[in-house]
Amino acid sequence: GYARYILYGDPAYPLHPFLQKGFQGNLTAAQKEFNKSMNGARTSVEWGFGKVVQYMAYLDMKAQLKLGLQPLAKFYKVAVILTNCHTCCYGSVITTYFKCPPPTLESYLDV
Repeated sequence: GYARYILYGDPAYPLHPFLQKGFQGNLTAAQKEFNKSMNGARTSVEWGFGKVVQYMAYLDMKAQLKLGLQPLAKFYKVAVILTNCHTCCYGSVITTYFKCPPPTLESYLDV
């Protein structure tokens, strides 16, 4: 067999075989614990997106970005790489939260 992976999304997303969200309604203790642990993980992912926008503010200026006229995907990819480089040098709230040091800059860039 193969490993089956799913994405865990915000409650606003619809359920799909590859996308799961928190349990709703009258929950068991196990379901409440699952929601709590997954919401913590989802929040840490949002911290990563927030750091990219914090250091690359131009990505958060929707009025300035021109869909179809600018290479927005490339802008974002470069911003993520540069933000990751910053994390390698200075750490982040995520590395602190998970007590996991970032890789060295040389290791991240494979130089």
